Amino acid sequence: MSAPEEEALEIEAATIPEPEPEPEPEPEPEPEPDPILLKIEAKREEIAELALDKPQLVAEQLRAWMGGR
Repeated sequence: MSAPEEEALEIEAATIPEPEPEPEPEPEPEPEPDPILLKIEAKREEIAELALDKPQLVAEQLRAWMGGR
């Protein structure tokens, strides 16, 4: 490569701006919890605790809720 070609490449490289890093997206605020979902979660936790204490009772309740299947 001749000196003028090298010089042209150096000038070209110097004039090409480096890409700016993309800004990090701001985290979205967490939505307010749905009161119905909170009640369902509380009931699920209650059933889970009851299942540990009285598994037979929970099994009978589930059978009753499912129509005896």
